[in-house]
Amino acid sequence: MSGSSAKSIGDKLGFCESGIRYWKKKSGIPSARRRGTTQYTFYDRKGNVRAFGTAREIADQLGIKISSVYERVCLAKRLGRRNAVREESLQEIRSEEKC
Repeated sequence: MSGSSAKSIGDKLGFCESGIRYWKKKSGIPSARRRGTTQYTFYDRKGNVRAFGTAREIADQLGIKISSVYERVCLAKRLGRRNAVREESLQEIRSEEKC
């Protein structure tokens, strides 16, 4: 079960997720790596979508550095603005589609 998430192991074995994480860490078993790609949406002041995609795609679309994308997302989150929004990761979306 190396590489499996603590939640999936817990569900299969009937244990809580935090207990599985504890024993995996204590035993040196690696955790599942997150394989999703985070999507962002950037809006202008009127609420129109300016750019959508990964941080790299948005940087290319807007002609800015990738670090500027992350800075704008953090600033928007801190100030409670909705002009830069972090969307669900593709991995999370795919897992919901399977259910």
